[in-house]
Amino acid sequence: MDLKFDTSTMQYITLFENLTKARVKDCLGLEEKIV
Repeated sequence: MDLKFDTSTMQYITLFENLTKARVKDCLGLEEKIV
């Protein structure tokens, strides 16, 4: 997947974390390490 971690993306991730009470960032750990 080609994910670009810009401000909007981070806002969506934070929103997702708040809604699902899940750690989306942990699931995307590989993408974060690439960036």
